[in-house]
Amino acid sequence: MHTVTKVFVILNLVVCLILSQYVWVSLAGNVQWREKYENEHNARQNDKSSLETAYNDLLAARASNEHS
Repeated sequence: MHTVTKVFVILNLVVCLILSQYVWVSLAGNVQWREKYENEHNARQNDKSSLETAYNDLLAARASNEHS
């Protein structure tokens, strides 16, 4: 192999390794973002269901007070 070819191959491998690190970091960031989104979505659903329960309790208390 010529010296220039060896240098080119080594530089190519180094560049590929550097770029692959960015890809892995990007993928890990996407996984963390998805988990954070799912956690926030679940928290919103829990808040929504507890709010609905409280509203239904309020309506039931109002109805029982009207009949009293």
